[in-house]
Parts: sequence; C-alpha cells; structure tokens
Amino acid sequence: MNRLLGLLLVFGILIWNGCSNDLELTTDYKDIPVIYAKLDASDSAHYIRVEKAFLDPKTNAFVLAQRVDSLYYPNAVVTLEKNDDGTIYTLERVDGNLEGYVRDTGIFASAPNYLYKIRQDVINLEGEDEVKITLKRGENFADITSTSTIIPPMEIDRPFSSPINVWENLAVQWTRNSELPRIFDLSVIVRYQEKAANDPNAPVFNREIEWLTTKNLTLDPEENNAKVTYRIDGDAFFSFLGNNLSKDEPVVRQLSNISFKIFGGDSQIENAYLIALANQGFASTQDPPVYTNIEGGRGIFASVTSVESIGFTLAASARDSLLNGRFTSGLGFQ
Repeated sequence: MNRLLGLLLVFGILIWNGCSNDLELTTDYKDIPVIYAKLDASDSAHYIRVEKAFLDPKTNAFVLAQRVDSLYYPNAVVTLEKNDDGTIYTLERVDGNLEGYVRDTGIFASAPNYLYKIRQDVINLEGEDEVKITLKRGENFADITSTSTIIPPMEIDRPFSSPINVWENLAVQWTRNSELPRIFDLSVIVRYQEKAANDPNAPVFNREIEWLTTKNLTLDPEENNAKVTYRIDGDAFFSFLGNNLSKDEPVVRQLSNISFKIFGGDSQIENAYLIALANQGFASTQDPPVYTNIEGGRGIFASVTSVESIGFTLAASARDSLLNGRFTSGLGFQ
C-alpha cells in the first residue's frame, strides 16, 4: 500500500460524487459493493478494502458515511484464487488502524478501519500470475468478482554508475519486462546526515527526503517499448531541496547517497487516471463517468510494482552546486 494509492482515492471521490443525495432523491436504497486492491508481489502482505457505496433517499449520505454498519459488510468473505493451480485463499479481516494503515478522519468513519489481509508468504504471488478476487456478501447477494495479472519486477538500467551529474539532463531509464506496467511515478530519494552546527557533541541523525520527480507518466497508446526514459532537470532538483529542507536552525549536513525509485501500475490504474482527467471538464451537476473493473460493483482490482536503485553520489560540479548553489547554499551541506 504505497504510491499510486492516490489514484484509488481519486476513484473513491468519483464514486462518492456519484452517490450524491441531491441527485438521487427518488432512488430506492441500493447496496453497491466497492473494492479497492492493488497487488504487489514485492509486498510482505496484501491488503484489500471492501466497502459499501450507498444510495438512500431517506438518509443523508454524510450521515450514512459515519456509520460503521453502513460502510462495511458484517459477514463478508473475500477470497483470492490463483488461476494457475486453482488454489483459493480466504483473507482475514483486520483493523488497518492496528496494522499501521491509519485511516484519515473525514467523510467516512475512521475506526475501525476494516481491511482484508493475506501475507505474501502464504499466497506467494509472482509475476504473470492471474488472480481472481471474489466477494461473498451473503446468501441473498450475487458474488462480486474481478481479475488482475501480477506485474513482474522491473529493472532500472540508468544511471548505472556513480557519481552522477544532475546538470546533464540525467536520464533515468527502466525496463518494464512485460507489457503490463502502463503508468509510472519516479522518485529521487536523497539521504543525508544532519547535526546541530554549534554543538560538537550533538547527535548525528540519518535523514532522507523524497522528491516525486514525475507522477502518472503514461505511455503512448501505440507505444510498446520495453524501456522507458525520463530526464531529470538539474534546476528542479536543487530547487526542490532548497524549498523543502529547513533553514530555521543552523545545522551541518553531509550527503550520504541518492537513489531512484520507480513505481509502475497496470492498465486498470492507467484507465482510472485517464477517466479522472476527463472528468475535470464535467460540471458539478453532471454525472461523470466512473471507471471500474469490478463485475457487479465498483472499484479497482489492480497490480503495481516498484524498483529502487541505490547508492549514487554527486559528481564534482553537482556537489559544488549543492554546497554553494543559489538554491541550496544556505542548507549547511559540507
């Protein structure tokens, strides 16, 4: 449950907008199952959100959203089936708040934060596995299903050696290793040590800051190249550091290393993103289209993956810019 979850949040907002009381005053109560899942074979555990969307002409939607019994199915059974061998795994319902995934307070009830969980060492998902999810809500309801194919690991090809010079339109290139990943985020993670400048006995802290260099990078619909390349702008890199590292207290900082991290999502996440973009042109009184790949419900059952290349340092000219450049000269790097 990491990057690209924001796309699922966007999708959830679209569902919420589609359930407006103002637009559905004469509609009978409807039970609409909603599933959010993004499976990543590199995760130690997989969490799936299963909830209800609701249309009730007699009760305000904001009131319903705060009722736990209106948000969750009390006796739902969620299973994953690996189609290669037909093995079916039943997921455990847990409180995400106790698993480290605290739900933000807001429109929806935040406690408990029910999720359905299975450990990776139990299900052992691998690249190219086709997985089917089934939601059973009870005897009087039809099963809700969807399928997804697990994205194989990607590889970062460039940069391949250290030190690196971000002033030379540094190219970051990665290999998809399959046609499945279609939308990408690229982050640059800067790790450094920091201590108070005026105290020789001050403790040294290991810190890091992440720059989301580009997000929701999509491929041309006709493009099927195995390799994807993105060039980093040096000014933007140093400007980010200058704007996001504190200058309030005198500190001494020492660069440790730089890493590059790629997040990839499948066509389901790409489609949700493109629909969200298209919906920006809709008036608030219109009913915008909502993307879903859940049969009998709404939501997204998708696959993601990530890869990180670590241990890079800056070339002399870039290091000089870090210490003395117009964006970062006051940050205390040595």
